[in-house]
Amino acid sequence: TNTCTNTNNNKNGCDDGGGDFDRDNALLFLGKTRTVPKTLNPMWNTTFKTKKGQQDAKKWISLASKGNDGPCIICLIFDEDTFSQDDFMGAVIIPLLSSHHDTEDTPSWYRVEPRFGHYFCKDVSGDLGVSVNVLGSSMPRMIRGNAIPLSSQSSIQVGVRWDMVQSSIGTTRAVDLDLSCVAIDVHGNVSMNDTVYYGNMRNSNNSMYHSGDERSGEKEGEDETIVCHLNRMPSHIV
Repeated sequence: TNTCTNTNNNKNGCDDGGGDFDRDNALLFLGKTRTVPKTLNPMWNTTFKTKKGQQDAKKWISLASKGNDGPCIICLIFDEDTFSQDDFMGAVIIPLLSSHHDTEDTPSWYRVEPRFGHYFCKDVSGDLGVSVNVLGSSMPRMIRGNAIPLSSQSSIQVGVRWDMVQSSIGTTRAVDLDLSCVAIDVHGNVSMNDTVYYGNMRNSNNSMYHSGDERSGEKEGEDETIVCHLNRMPSHIV
């Protein structure tokens, strides 16, 4: 069985340093493959996908600028045991900040390491073939008066972020901003049932929804977001 985890280490990049590791220490547990029985050359043929935001990308780039490897994919290999705990068979550590353009037909091969965290296997040999493809997308910055064309089949997320006001003596003051999306019907009128804001978190058919009212600016990342699935919007909304 192959367990894949996306993790980040702020001290030594992808070097586990012999410390403890579990799912709670990981940024994201990607998943677990099926068990391939009775073979020394298993092929799992399993795909895991995940999305990370702009804040994560900035943090990873900052780590790289300081000489750290940043985030990694950790593949832990186990021999399944029906009557006792599964036996650890090795680990593969893949830095994500390296350029990856693998395909399913041409994976990259990584040496299986004997130790990761508290896991250890004395007799380890072999390599693990893994295809990793990292895709980046740009996020347009909205400026007042700008218009961005959108496909009617797309889904969009709009986010705003702000910080608390800090005085010269070190005290902070809460700042309350509000994110809203106004729905206009085919007659040019505002539809309050489909307008999303802090007082109406979801529209009439749940195709658009608000993350919740942030009243201080203390929150990390986007303070408020609205997600809109354009292909599911009510037919009377333009």
